[in-house]
Amino acid sequence: MKNSFVFVIVLLTVIIIMSSFGLYLDNVTPIQLPKSVEGRVLFVCPMAHSFWDSISHGLAPYFKYISMGLLFCGIVLLFFWGWALYQNLIKDEFKKEAFVNPWAFTKILIWAVVLATMLVHGPNRYREVKIDNAQGNWVLCEADSTGAKPVSADAVHAK
Repeated sequence: MKNSFVFVIVLLTVIIIMSSFGLYLDNVTPIQLPKSVEGRVLFVCPMAHSFWDSISHGLAPYFKYISMGLLFCGIVLLFFWGWALYQNLIKDEFKKEAFVNPWAFTKILIWAVVLATMLVHGPNRYREVKIDNAQGNWVLCEADSTGAKPVSADAVHAK
């Protein structure tokens, strides 16, 4: 393997381990709450609008049509694979050339699904919440996140 590839693998492994065990590179002090409100409070942060959030919200009305298009491509892909298999079975020999186009289409479709999923389901899609009597956009966060505010769990609702 190339050195840069090994470096990326090691770096991703370190990131996964650090995030799994709650390790930080900087000093972060979580908000201290009294024991009386423990378990009845959620932490929310103001949502900073990012490029990815605007794309996610812009594509949300078209999610059904994007899904239908990808499903259509998937069904056509199944027919391509079936036709290639049928041609090889009829001739009773394996011809690699019959599978070149279905395999290329499979790779394109997989990456299209990955890209569509990343664009439609942006980073804050499942963390967004509404807070009773509060203006603005909010996301759930941890007690040690920048700008975290404790809010009664009864006042927080999923969007």
